[in-house]
Formats: sequence, C-alpha cells, structure tokens
Amino acid sequence: MTGFFDVGNNFEMKYQKNDSAKTEDKIQLLNLDAKFNYNFAADSLKFSEVGFSYRTDIGQFNIGGNANYNLYMYDTSANNHQGGRVNKYLLKERGRFGDLTNLTLSVSTSFKGDKKQKPSEAGIPDM
Repeated sequence: MTGFFDVGNNFEMKYQKNDSAKTEDKIQLLNLDAKFNYNFAADSLKFSEVGFSYRTDIGQFNIGGNANYNLYMYDTSANNHQGGRVNKYLLKERGRFGDLTNLTLSVSTSFKGDKKQKPSEAGIPDM
C-alpha cells in the first residue's frame, strides 16, 4: 500500500493597468510543486525521493526545471561494501534535508517579427 503526496502553489502578482477603466491584470511569478510517495508495506526506506518542479515566465523568458532529493543516508559499507542507501534520515544524522540526486534547468524564449506590410500600407505610394 502506497500513499501519494502532491502539493503545488502558484505565486502571482496583481497590478492595475494605467487606463481609464481601472482594469487589473496579473503576472505569474512562480509555479512550485512538490511530490513524494510513502510505501506503508516496505520494511525500510519507505519514502521515495522528494521531487520539486518549478516554472516561471520573466519577460520573454520561460524558466523551469526539476530537483529530486533522497532523504536517506548513503553508506559505502552497505550492500557488501558496494554502497547503498540505509534506513537513516539525512536530516537527523547530518542536519540536511537530503542528497540532491537530479537537477534540471531549462530556459526558453521565442522571437516574433512584425508582419511585412504592403507598400501602400506603409505609406509608400504605388508607382
């Protein structure tokens, strides 16, 4: 039996446009999600890795990524000295949240040119 936990939050900012209608608009600052599983039937290492994902739009740039953390200590003497995770929490043993096991970052943008005008629309007389 496995329990799933997923939480997300959107951080947004509202602002008032500079017009006579006094309309409001909002900007998305950050989308943040966190996910993990808990396996009730496992005898040890019941927590999965904790995954975080994040996205934001800053001007013309889209920035996003993921980060995964393992909550358990890595012991080089475990598993017949081949190394492996042991059932000890890093937060309790070492005072840190977890080991960063995966990190991705993506940055993208797009460019769009103006539509080419006909000479008559640009104010150039036809000959």
